[in-house]
Amino acid sequence: MRGLQTVKLVDCYPDKIGYENKWGKPASEKRIKFLREENNFSVDRMKKAAEHLKAASGARRKTLDQWF
Repeated sequence: MRGLQTVKLVDCYPDKIGYENKWGKPASEKRIKFLREENNFSVDRMKKAAEHLKAASGARRKTLDQWF
């Protein structure tokens, strides 16, 4: 029966074709508005975290070759 259940799940959830993952700059103001108004986050802490995120996003990413 286990094989039959697997087939049914595959039929229900087919693979997405043509899916593309794009990375862009985070929308800081929208994120702050959402976190502040709907979840009561501290504005100062959010701005500090946004600065760290902005600095990290500009950093160069390391490849696996650099670790060996």
